[in-house]
Amino acid sequence: MRRELGLTGLVAAITAFLVALGLILVERAQGATWRELLQEEKAAEGASHVLTVFWADLTNTTVGATQAVKTASVGTNTGAWLVSAKLITPFADTNLPVANTSLWVRVGDDTAPAQFLAQTSLSAANAPTWLSLGTGSNKTYASADTLDARFHCTATNALSELDRGEARFYFRIITRP
Repeated sequence: MRRELGLTGLVAAITAFLVALGLILVERAQGATWRELLQEEKAAEGASHVLTVFWADLTNTTVGATQAVKTASVGTNTGAWLVSAKLITPFADTNLPVANTSLWVRVGDDTAPAQFLAQTSLSAANAPTWLSLGTGSNKTYASADTLDARFHCTATNALSELDRGEARFYFRIITRP
């Protein structure tokens, strides 16, 4: 009996195989990742790159502090905009009552911290926003800069206290030839 999986089925089968071998961890991230999307993902998301951030990537131990997760360096004559921000799992400290954990994110660059996304809630405590569309604001860089996602916990918590959460930020990056 011959069975055709198609591209999606093949990717799922390979992923399941790698998870079974322990080569892919599904419970916890190994660090924030910035990657170019596959062609199929580009078509589905309308973006070219994705930043994935997990709770373990937020390590600042100061209560109420902000931590910038640097996504990518952009060079001269590069255009960038945030297509969307997707909350996969709300961020929380499962050792505290849900109401005690608040987390907000802004997306921008070194000179304009909220260039692409002014602010959205990622915490289980604040009616989390599952999908945020970029502001429609794009930026063409005349000099090198860094795209950043800035995470901020309220005055009652430190980012390092979070023990659950995942968010993905989809960007379109174009470099002039």
